[in-house]
Amino acid sequence: WLGMEISQESLQHFSELEIISHCLYEMTFVGFEEEEIQKELNSLEKSIEEYKNMTDEEKKANTISLEELLKDLENDESEEN
Repeated sequence: WLGMEISQESLQHFSELEIISHCLYEMTFVGFEEEEIQKELNSLEKSIEEYKNMTDEEKKANTISLEELLKDLENDESEEN
């Protein structure tokens, strides 16, 4: 993060504080401790490996499309209101 380049477009649209806030949020999204972060990373890697090892039929049975996900989220949101 310290060496990350910030695009000119981002610099034009966001203040320095907004950029710093976003960086801090991203850096701590899964936790502050290295152990927590590593645990989440390992979990993600395991999920990716499991997905790669699925047959096409298993992938169809165990996943949904982005469109289905967005529709479900919209339905959940409307039920909450």
